[in-house]
Amino acid sequence: IQVYEIKCLFSLCLALVSMFLRDTLLFLWACCAIHVQRKTTETLLRVCAIHIPLANGGRRFPQNRRNPRLTDHMRKLLVPSLAVSTLLLTILLLGCSAVQQRGVAGNAYVSTSRPAVAVHVKDMPLVTSGRGTGRLYRPNMAAVPVNVRTAVFGTKASAPMAIVTHAELPNDFWIWTSVYPRPRSSKLTTEVIGGQPFAAFTYLVPCKNDPYAGLVGDPTQIVKEGYKDGDDPAPAYWIARYLAIRTNFNHDKIILEYREPAPRGLETMESIPFGMTDQIREFEDRARKAFTLGLPDPKLGPIQDGFPQGVRWQFMSDPYLGDVLFQEPLDRF
Repeated sequence: IQVYEIKCLFSLCLALVSMFLRDTLLFLWACCAIHVQRKTTETLLRVCAIHIPLANGGRRFPQNRRNPRLTDHMRKLLVPSLAVSTLLLTILLLGCSAVQQRGVAGNAYVSTSRPAVAVHVKDMPLVTSGRGTGRLYRPNMAAVPVNVRTAVFGTKASAPMAIVTHAELPNDFWIWTSVYPRPRSSKLTTEVIGGQPFAAFTYLVPCKNDPYAGLVGDPTQIVKEGYKDGDDPAPAYWIARYLAIRTNFNHDKIILEYREPAPRGLETMESIPFGMTDQIREFEDRARKAFTLGLPDPKLGPIQDGFPQGVRWQFMSDPYLGDVLFQEPLDRF
C-alpha cells in the first residue's frame, strides 16, 4: 500500500508541475503578444501618418488640420483595445484547456471529460474510492498497465453492493475489445442506462480472485447462519450484474456492477435451479435501477481521488477489466 501511495503522490506532484509550467507559458505568450501588438500598432500608425498625406497630393486631410494630434489620439484608443482583446483571448484559451477531473463528488463518480459523465448510485453510502493501477496479462506482450479509478458503495454483507470502475488504457496502441461474458455466466444482453447501451451479463463472483472481497463483509457467513455443520449446501457468494461500455474511441471503459448475496443452492448461471428464474430476473431489474447516468454538475464540489483502501489490486486484471487489442500504427489512422 505504501508503494501505491508513493506512486499516487508522485503522479499528483507531476500533474501540479505540468499545470504550473503550462500556465506560466501561456502567461508569457500573452505578455509577448501584447508587446508585439503594441509595437505593430505604433508602426502602422506611423506609416499611415506619413503616407496618407502623400496619397492626397501632399495636402493633409481637413480633420488633420483641425486636429493635428489625431494620430496620437488613435494610438491611445487602439493600443489599449488591442491589449484587452489579446488578454480576453488568453483567458478564453485558459478556460478551454481546463484540467480534466475524475473521482468521487458526493455520492457519485464524476468525469468532467472523455467522457463527461456522472454516475449516481441509489441509496448506498460510499465505502471507499480512489485510483490505482491494474494489469492486463492476456496480450502476447508484457503486462499492460491500466489506470483504474473505482468507487465502492454498500453497507454490509447482507445488503446490496455497487461498484463503479473507470479503466483507462495507457496509450493509443491499445483499445478495449468488445465485452465478453465470463465463464459460467449468463448470456450477454444489452441494458440501457441513461440512454447509453451497456453490455450486460450475470455471474457468480469467485471469492478467490475478487478485487473487492471483504470490503463490506463476507456473504457466505450470512448464508451459513442458522445451519448446523453438514446441513448447509455449497456456500454461495455474491451474484453480480456486470454492465460495461467502451468510451473515448475504445480507450476507456466504464464498468457498473451490482451485487447481492447469492441465493442458497445457486452454483452456476448455466443451469439455474427450478423456481429460481424469477428471482434472477428481479435481481437484474434491481441492478438496472441501481445506477443513474447524467452530466456533471456545473457547480461541482471537491472531488476525491486518493487511494482506495481495501481493494485487492493484485486481482484487478483481465477477468474483471476485460480484454484489449493491440493496434498496428497504420490502423490508428
